[in-house]
Amino acid sequence: MLIWGGCNSTPKNSSNSLIITKDDEKIILKYLDTKTNDISSPEGRRMYSAFDSLGTDSDKIYIWMLKEECLKQGNEIEWTNGVSLPVVLYVKSLEDKIEIKSHKFPEDGEGNNKNIRKLFPENVRSVMYNNSNERVTRLEQIIRNRANEEI
Repeated sequence: MLIWGGCNSTPKNSSNSLIITKDDEKIILKYLDTKTNDISSPEGRRMYSAFDSLGTDSDKIYIWMLKEECLKQGNEIEWTNGVSLPVVLYVKSLEDKIEIKSHKFPEDGEGNNKNIRKLFPENVRSVMYNNSNERVTRLEQIIRNRANEEI
């Protein structure tokens, strides 16, 4: 059984908020696995992602992403490289699905807090770090389940 991240949507109280469907979750997951190497790039191994939705606007989806790289050695899976951080997905709504145009994430270091304030609205920032340890643990389990099914 495959478990997708992103089921905990916290949309803004706005008629312009996106509703994320199960099909949209699959699109997001594929995008995170394949199009976010600028955030965490593979070193020749398979990358797996999981996410939680933190909120939406009419053209943005705010997520918490966990992305990890794994290497299978025999019957064992070794987790080698990973990242956990908030990401903004810039999207276009089509008739029955979304199209992800691009993404942004806060830079490391000194500008991190400034970037977070710039990229994420207050309602998203207010939930961003709630239960962060539990979120990461849950997302790690989702990734391990995906890897065990595919490898």
